[in-house]
Amino acid sequence: MALEPLADGVLWWCGSPTGAIGTSNCGGVVDDDGITVVDTGMVRSHWEPFADAVRSLELPVLRIIATSADIWHVGGTRAFTHAGVYATRMASELLDLPLNTSAYEAFMPEYTEEFEELAILGTRPATHLIDEPAALTARI
Repeated sequence: MALEPLADGVLWWCGSPTGAIGTSNCGGVVDDDGITVVDTGMVRSHWEPFADAVRSLELPVLRIIATSADIWHVGGTRAFTHAGVYATRMASELLDLPLNTSAYEAFMPEYTEEFEELAILGTRPATHLIDEPAALTARI
C-alpha cells in the first residue's frame, strides 16, 4: 500500500485494497507549510503504515481533519502527536469520552488485541472546532 496521488498535492491511502471490514481510507493534502492528514486509520496495524508513508514525504504534519469520531477515522490520531486536530463540536465531544471498544471487538474480533491497546492509548482530543465551512489552507 502507498500514498496515491489523486490531484496535485492531494494524496489517498487505500485502507484495504480488498475492502476488509474495519479499514478506512485516509489521505493527505500537501501545502507549502506542510501536510494536512484527513483521517488516521483505526488500529496500529492500519495507522502505522499510513503514518510511515506520510513521514516519508519529509514534511511536517500540521493538521489532522477528523471527518468523524468513529474509530475507523480517528484511531491513529496519536501517530501525529504535533498536529492540530480539527473536528466538529459533536466529534470533539465524542473524542473526549473514554473509548468503548467492546462493540468493535464483537463486530471485528480479529482486532481485539489492537482495540485493547487503543482503549488504553485513547485518541487525541480535538484542538480546533470547525462547525462551518472554513478555509484552513490554500488548498483546503
